[in-house]
Amino acid sequence: MSKKYLVTQDQTVDGMVLDGDPVHYAVCSTAAAAAAKTAALSGFKLVTGAWAAIKFTVTNTAANPTLNINGTGAKAVRYRSTAVSAGALAANRIYLMVYDGTYWQIIGDLDTVYTHPTSAGNKHIPSGGAANQILSYSAAGTAKWSSSCNAAAINVITGTCSASSKTVPYQAGRTKALIEAYPNSCTEGKFAYLSVLLTGLSSNMTAREPVSVGAFANSNGLVYDVDSNGNISIAGFYGNYCVTWFN
Repeated sequence: MSKKYLVTQDQTVDGMVLDGDPVHYAVCSTAAAAAAKTAALSGFKLVTGAWAAIKFTVTNTAANPTLNINGTGAKAVRYRSTAVSAGALAANRIYLMVYDGTYWQIIGDLDTVYTHPTSAGNKHIPSGGAANQILSYSAAGTAKWSSSCNAAAINVITGTCSASSKTVPYQAGRTKALIEAYPNSCTEGKFAYLSVLLTGLSSNMTAREPVSVGAFANSNGLVYDVDSNGNISIAGFYGNYCVTWFN
């Protein structure tokens, strides 16, 4: 058996008078800078639970806007129970609102465009960069491209030591050199590898006297000195060496 309802005069549902087909859609064309927004919606009555779909033709530039539908009273618009800021109501968007007895509450999300956070730990890899560069510290939670490990930022020279000393020419602009020595043979109790870091190097410096470091099998160990032009002499052992110049 079908049900029948008796509709009395001015009976409303969701804030709309039941007279024909109720429409909840309205357009607000109030100037952007005016906080008091108005809209016309035939048959509307302001009651708790009333809702309306409002299209704004211009982006609101006034903070804390109110909405008055059919002269039923200006009520503040809220989003998540918080006052709406300037620019939040965008032009040509339709907002679904429900009246909670005090405020017009916006239903759903205001900002539908994802904005990635920029706080420490959430930042993207910076733009730019080049081959052989790495990311290094710039500030808390922020990285930058660095040439610390750029192949162009170092010079590597290798060679072999025998009876005579080997001269490794100074590399223009470099201030540091890491000398690494690898003997041809190893003996228990003797070094199988030695390294020395030299700093304060330049093409015009005070010469440094020969220094002997460690002892390899069947040799005296690594012996090096630096002349006034920054050239390094390596001697004292039989084997290979590697000198890495950098700043």
